[in-house]
Amino acid sequence: MYKFFRGFKRDQLGLSLVEISIWLMLAGVVLGNSVLAFEAASRRAEVNSNAEIISNLVQDARFMYGRTGKIQELSTTEAIESGLIPARLTQTIDGGAQAFNSYGGEIVIESYPEENYALIRFGGVPSSHCVGLVTAVESLMAAIAVTRTDSRPSADSEFNVKFEPSRPSLDVAALGVVCEQSSLVYLQFKFYKE
Repeated sequence: MYKFFRGFKRDQLGLSLVEISIWLMLAGVVLGNSVLAFEAASRRAEVNSNAEIISNLVQDARFMYGRTGKIQELSTTEAIESGLIPARLTQTIDGGAQAFNSYGGEIVIESYPEENYALIRFGGVPSSHCVGLVTAVESLMAAIAVTRTDSRPSADSEFNVKFEPSRPSLDVAALGVVCEQSSLVYLQFKFYKE
């Protein structure tokens, strides 16, 4: 065996340390990009899943309650019992059913029959998902409010930003600023019965 290697120079026996380092760096770059792409795809999938939940809630609520003039009966409990909120999103806590989104935040539905609208309150939304979620469902809503908290704001608390239909388009820059100022945000979606 020694005779075989005697004819080779030392630098011809295999890959040099520099060559190995280059290959390792390239592998690291490819792996890093793959992880980033996977995280972005996962985030998009979760945003789309929650946007679909909100869209279905609005469309089904309009169909089941809005057209029949029974918007005043709409509540979280009623939405759970009627199947508006899928069973996979509900839990029984202290004897009562509650709904939670995939972020672990609560889903609360309240109706305001005198004004003919209902609210979907969506808590615990990560700031990185906030803009995508709002823009995905904005066309269904009469108004959207965002606040920087993961717990339900009180009825008289101020939301940090509100988007009303009187505006010609959603101000994504303002929305982005509010969404990024906190790790979790609380969204409130207002929709009319039809």
